Amino acid sequence: MDDDFIVTAFVVIDKTMRALGHRDDVRAQASDAEVLTVAVVGAKYFQNHPARAVQVMHLGRYLSGPRSVSRFNRRLHRLADWLRLLLETLGAVFTQGRVFLLESMPVPVCKRVRAWRCRKVRGKDSCGYCPAKKEAFCGWRLHLVCTPVVSEIRRWAGDRGVPLVALRG
Repeated sequence: MDDDFIVTAFVVIDKTMRALGHRDDVRAQASDAEVLTVAVVGAKYFQNHPARAVQVMHLGRYLSGPRSVSRFNRRLHRLADWLRLLLETLGAVFTQGRVFLLESMPVPVCKRVRAWRCRKVRGKDSCGYCPAKKEAFCGWRLHLVCTPVVSEIRRWAGDRGVPLVALRG
């Protein structure tokens, strides 16, 4: 088994599911991204044999704890629509080599204490927590999406002394 493949597959699956607004069940011991990663690894290395994939991934310490094969199958069948979408995404990443790096940072509108009277954003969906700042906020999240093409343009512009402001359309 290739560690790079497993880690890349998990990161792409997890980031894609979070970007599309998927939330795991609070009672689940393993995330849905973990279940789908085991399914993808099982398809590639174990000829779609889920019992072997679950056992080997557990022995390799890729899973957060022991998993029942029957519970794994039930969760996998519940996530069948996600699996179809994510297999297309993984196929594009591994065949074309285009990886989008998603990064986000909070754009706070107000402190969480004053959120009840804020008029710009309302509801629990606009409140969050930033672990890097160790701060709760009420506002939006700004997402940064980078592609290899943007990196090449920035490297080219930096070598020639072109200011990045001039590259805006």
